[in-house]
Amino acid sequence: MPSAKVRNENFLTRKIQVTLPSALVVSAFVMHQIKIFRGVESQLPQLETQVNNWLSENNVKVLNIFGNISPQSQPPDPKGVLIDGGFPASDVILIVHYDKFVSKLGSA
Repeated sequence: MPSAKVRNENFLTRKIQVTLPSALVVSAFVMHQIKIFRGVESQLPQLETQVNNWLSENNVKVLNIFGNISPQSQPPDPKGVLIDGGFPASDVILIVHYDKFVSKLGSA
């Protein structure tokens, strides 16, 4: 099993070194980053697909996912009467907080 040593650790970045059984040394920098996804309430399945595709395509460790929905108010009719119909779609924002690994390969 690989052993990991943490060097130069601080809140945002840290360098780690992993020695694998084959004497291959992997030095990696780990950095906290965010990815912001925006969408609208009426298209949540598309937003979910976009986030899931991004996660599956990138080598990241997710630390947290959070978001917000901002309701939109429908503009009134010029006469001051609300227009008949549904509510406008609300804005949705998702923020993915993750660790990104940038590695350098070398031999021991």
